[in-house]
Amino acid sequence: MWVRFPPGPPFPSARNAAAAYLTALLVGVLLVADVFPGWALAGALPAGAPPRPDFGKDVIGQLYYFSQPWPSFSPPHLSRLLIDTRLEHGASIAFSDSIPLLAVLAKLLHPILPPFAQTITLYQAAVWTLQPVAAVFALRGTGERRWLAALAVALIAASMPTFLFRLWHAALDGHVFLLAMLGLYLRIVSGRSWALCCACVLQVALLLIHPYLMLMASGLFAAAPLTLLLRRDLRWIRTLAACIASSAVVLLVGQLLGYWRGVSDGGFGYYSMNLAAPFWPTFSALIPGVRFAPIDATGGQADGYQYLGLGLLALIAVSLAGWSMWWGALYRHAGLALACAALCALAVTNWVFVFHFRLVHLPFASGLLAQMRASGRLFWPVAYSLMIAASVITLHRFPRAGPALLLLAALLQVVDAGELRAIDRADFIQPKPYGFAASRLAAILGAHRRLTMLPTFPCNGDGIPANVDPLWLAARTRLSINSIYQARTTHAQDCLPTEALRAPPAMDEVRLILPGFWQLRTALPDPAQDCRVLAPYIVCTRHADLLAGLPPPPPTQLVPLARLLTIRPGTPGAQTLLAGWTPPGAGGGAWSIATNAWLGAKLAKPPAGAVRVHVSALAMPVLHGWSRTSPRPVSVWAGTRHIGDWLVGPGFADYDAVVPADCIGPDGTIVLALRTPALTSALELGLRPDPRPFGILLRAISFNPAP
Repeated sequence: MWVRFPPGPPFPSARNAAAAYLTALLVGVLLVADVFPGWALAGALPAGAPPRPDFGKDVIGQLYYFSQPWPSFSPPHLSRLLIDTRLEHGASIAFSDSIPLLAVLAKLLHPILPPFAQTITLYQAAVWTLQPVAAVFALRGTGERRWLAALAVALIAASMPTFLFRLWHAALDGHVFLLAMLGLYLRIVSGRSWALCCACVLQVALLLIHPYLMLMASGLFAAAPLTLLLRRDLRWIRTLAACIASSAVVLLVGQLLGYWRGVSDGGFGYYSMNLAAPFWPTFSALIPGVRFAPIDATGGQADGYQYLGLGLLALIAVSLAGWSMWWGALYRHAGLALACAALCALAVTNWVFVFHFRLVHLPFASGLLAQMRASGRLFWPVAYSLMIAASVITLHRFPRAGPALLLLAALLQVVDAGELRAIDRADFIQPKPYGFAASRLAAILGAHRRLTMLPTFPCNGDGIPANVDPLWLAARTRLSINSIYQARTTHAQDCLPTEALRAPPAMDEVRLILPGFWQLRTALPDPAQDCRVLAPYIVCTRHADLLAGLPPPPPTQLVPLARLLTIRPGTPGAQTLLAGWTPPGAGGGAWSIATNAWLGAKLAKPPAGAVRVHVSALAMPVLHGWSRTSPRPVSVWAGTRHIGDWLVGPGFADYDAVVPADCIGPDGTIVLALRTPALTSALELGLRPDPRPFGILLRAISFNPAP
């Protein structure tokens, strides 16, 4: 049992176990049949656009990966096992969350498997089916073997709101592995050697599914030697050795496959869990109309969505009648309790909120913790531990009524999760229409071998759908692409490829200017000849016949000489922001969001000589480990010419650079790049939980004839 393992044989009868697991499997099958449409179960592609950008990102990575030849399997080439060279900078499908383990297995077995286009939805259907089975596996690890208890726990696990909420973060649907590791923990501390071997394998495998799942499962695994140590059980030594060995394998595999080269955008403290989240009934069918707003104190705590469900909350409340058993469980499983406490601390982060009240802020540099960007998810193993503990304690506190109470709580949980199931079902079945003439763009893309997105992700601000939709079309014909939506990056942000600024498109290249960035045509050679509007995009190609019937881009807005232009929405000053900037704020000014941000203008009157560019700006400090320095260095470039260096301080000041006459186009076009060290966020500075990294804030700009 949860508090004290009972005497007797270590395994229940085979018939009893089969009944429990088959019942749980039936629950999983019914859940999948209720939510998943036929195309998802067949591994096909949905009609229309990808249902969500995250799903598009996952599938795009797999479509490219399945169509490329295998790399050499010699050790020097293993780092390219998950790489597709047609993706931006040879992107890894690990960073597009394309479930690498499944992708590799599917590619190996493709000749003997039924035809499929992607395995993302197949993975989802499998883990949804096995979710209640793993819950029964965890429950039986406590010694509880009643069929009715297994049915109830299977229903609760299949109706956990945090599980149903994750439909379009497909790799993270694998809550089944957390329940499996919890079941293995319970068997490890009771002396099952096979469970220790399985935990080692599972820890490594989860790295190739999603690192967040690996981290959470590792916390449960590490609890086993700690529990045994606190029990003064000498088996803690071999368990700790196995835990360390498997962790070393994780580090080695991650190094070989390039996992540790990924860079997080930060967010520890922003994508956190609100302390009220487990109790706030967002998306409850029994308490309808409840929204995120009351428990989203940072703007990113939707990632910390942790509502436990009315059924589980009721079960926990009932189990508190056996509070002495709770204390006994904490004593018997002290290692698990400490692991859950650590996961809770990481989930709430150093910015601790209860609703919108900031309870405490611990001002420390996040350092390695910054890699755990969406740490609010780390509460999931805690929720499942509470589910198992509350179930077992209720059954032992109420020996006769316990099974009925548990089943009532399970039915309450199933009903309460009805709204989330309906949302998932609708998202799957209703195809998302394209917001543009997709068939026309697909025909244009299909006539080329390369697609150049201008600007690249993530320099396009909040335009994720506008970035993913054309890439979804490009993935059908496997065009080489210079931009991809990824969870992590492995290189410095390159908003505008230099070759796109120097020459018209190559014959096999199509360029796409994203919505909100039409001013980029200022920097492109011959935009009037090669570019047409396919709203909301501008498409540029040397094949004029492909653009027949499409309207030309509107004329470039001319910028006057010797006039100070404030950076405000809809003004000529805003038109000078080519790429790597936030949209101008209503109060004026725009922040650079790339280490290489671009400015440009077509002057109303071509100058006779050099032009002095004048800006008013301030900057975020530069972080160096635990220290910060100000002012921020900024180097100014006109093409390949270095034309100035600024030291931009924390207050607004004026800065100038002279653009030589030979760096100005004959039509008066000026294009500048502002290069600066790694950006800094207010979150890293401890000012507020805002993870957006910034460089300089540009308030005004002017172009003046140089004396």
